[in-house]
Amino acid sequence: MRRSLAATAVLAAMVVWASACGGSSSGPEPRPPSGSPIEQGEYSYATTGFERLRAAFSTAHRYPRTSTVTVEDTACGYTERWQPRPERMTEWRFCTSGRRWRLASLYDYHEFFGQAVVQRFTCRGPPVPRPPTVRLGFRWTDRCTGAGSRVTVRYVAARETVLRVGGEKVKTVLIRARARLSGRIDGRNANNSWLSRSEGLLVRRTVRSDTAIRSPFGKLADGERYRLELRSPTPR
Repeated sequence: MRRSLAATAVLAAMVVWASACGGSSSGPEPRPPSGSPIEQGEYSYATTGFERLRAAFSTAHRYPRTSTVTVEDTACGYTERWQPRPERMTEWRFCTSGRRWRLASLYDYHEFFGQAVVQRFTCRGPPVPRPPTVRLGFRWTDRCTGAGSRVTVRYVAARETVLRVGGEKVKTVLIRARARLSGRIDGRNANNSWLSRSEGLLVRRTVRSDTAIRSPFGKLADGERYRLELRSPTPR
């Protein structure tokens, strides 16, 4: 009981501290024509993985065997929201214009012992070719700010792979993303995403993330590993 109360107190203080560091924005987003190139809806993924927080205490969340990614239209493009558990959610917002796209923002939600840690990042990078037209070997960089931190993400269109989804063959392009975080949130993230060549639908993703959040109580280490495999190309 004493350990649980101490953990809750640390997380509560961390939430107050992280909120004060807040997200940032460097101006209004451009508003190209709206609409997602991917059919809107909720997609189902076979899921394995976990998230673990380590400090003066340790706790972990195992992810369920199935999770969802929801695709929704926005003013400048679309969002992809992954939520494997009520305590964990990530949302990517993309702006699209013709055959090009760019990452506009990233929202991360984590909850431990009933206390939420919210991280918002605003991203700036050039519009680049989308999965149907990107050439293998093409590289680009996004730079994001927020939560008192800076994030540099470097991408490369690595190779083409044919994957099976619900008995169908789907041609994909592997986009490798390597992120370096510095500031109050420090660490690295390796994200490999296999996107369909036809419209850019996420077919497979593997993630390995190791970060440390600086707080008045020292560093809180967060490690995450997961894998997603699309179960059907048709949303619910």
